[in-house]
Amino acid sequence: MKQSSPTNQPEPEYLPLNVTRWRAVPVFLILLAGDLLSFSLAFWLAASIRGELVSWFGKTLYRGEYTLFFLTSLFCLIGVYWYSGLYPGHGFNATEEIRQIFFSLSKGFSLLGMIIYLLKLGPEFPRTVFLLSWMFTLLFDTIFRLAIHKWATRSRWWGMPVAIIAPAETAEDFIQRLRRNHRLGFKPELVLDENLPKTRDLISTVRIFHSRDEFLSNCHAQHIQSVIYFENPTTASIPLPPQDMRWLANHFHTLVLVPSISHQASLWLRTIDLDGRLAIMTHYNLLERRFSILKRFFDLIVGILLSIILAPVGFLIALLIKLDSPGPVLYIQERLGLEGRPFRYIKFRTMVHNADQKLEEILETYPQAKREFQQHHKLLKDPRVTRIGQWLRRYSLDELPQLLHVMTGEMSLVGPRAYISFEFTGMGDYADLIFKIRPGITGWWQVMGRHANTFTHRLQLDEYYLCNWSPWLDIYILIKTVWVILRGYGI
Repeated sequence: MKQSSPTNQPEPEYLPLNVTRWRAVPVFLILLAGDLLSFSLAFWLAASIRGELVSWFGKTLYRGEYTLFFLTSLFCLIGVYWYSGLYPGHGFNATEEIRQIFFSLSKGFSLLGMIIYLLKLGPEFPRTVFLLSWMFTLLFDTIFRLAIHKWATRSRWWGMPVAIIAPAETAEDFIQRLRRNHRLGFKPELVLDENLPKTRDLISTVRIFHSRDEFLSNCHAQHIQSVIYFENPTTASIPLPPQDMRWLANHFHTLVLVPSISHQASLWLRTIDLDGRLAIMTHYNLLERRFSILKRFFDLIVGILLSIILAPVGFLIALLIKLDSPGPVLYIQERLGLEGRPFRYIKFRTMVHNADQKLEEILETYPQAKREFQQHHKLLKDPRVTRIGQWLRRYSLDELPQLLHVMTGEMSLVGPRAYISFEFTGMGDYADLIFKIRPGITGWWQVMGRHANTFTHRLQLDEYYLCNWSPWLDIYILIKTVWVILRGYGI
């Protein structure tokens, strides 16, 4: 009889076999319902806008083909989504899912346009409805799917069961990673480590096996069709390691290979075949001129729209600051921008006048505050913040004037933090990479923990952003920034 784990780990919690087998059904139905709702809402809104525009010019709108167009569009879009793997969509992070939604919708509407042409619906069907439907569907479906993942992925029935083949220590670390990143939908159920002593039965409440036969038998019994295989760094150079991958093809539909080396640029890696050998290629998108131009164009378009929409809010905030405390409306500080060049960084004043001098007094008087400032480069409960300043910081409204920096090219909507001059010496080797792009109003570190991050962790998150940049990552950060602000966390 096997002995219990020496670490006294709790017994594993297994889902019933029928639930494990059919858990993809509710996932598919929920995502399908969200997609149908977003498609329907987008089409209704596009048709309504078109109807209002036509009525202004006193023209007649042909509605006879709307029902056929709507049903055909649903068929095309759902079919393309299914073909693209968005049902159930396991294994996609948020950035990749946004990218898949964009390209799937574009393919679906291209197919729809071809059908409209072949059925000769072009003269009767308005092109504005076609284009607006694509735009609104992209917006609504992105929001709906992000919301569904936020709500449903924590449920036990969400996701697909996976088996893990790895050394026990590696498997334990990866199980914790999968449980933190539940959006991927990988549910670890079984582990195989043929070299582990048989006295251990559990790893982080997941059952571990010591022989392939027993492992495969349980995988088949629990209908596990996906496996995560870790390349062992100690045996990576051996052509046929003890736990060879070839036998997995006979038992699993999906194989996820985790190489022994780690890459900072992990989102957009591409595999290539070097005469029968697997190779991994990556490049830093944001350092290429074509992508930097695309990012700048995006900043200008969105920045101009936001500046026009938020201008009245800015005037109201300026008035409130004047009424709340003496001093200027704007706070100006020197920050480091592109290529490390200093620029005058402006934001709404949220502290009392002469805050920099008072900071020196606080740090000299309170050693604990000095240690906190050295670690985070800010005080979490700063006594210098005014009453209106606390509210502005909570909802990040003090950042609104930075839209002017976006217009002048000193900042971007999304990017690394705008570092202060005295922080340069503490940035070390990170500075060479981070200063290659413009700082951002918001960024990856702002939506991934903010004040809880140490200064070193912020640098690592900024490096991650630069190495993994894409338009889809920027869009995801902007969407998540809105969510963070609405919850009162600020940025």
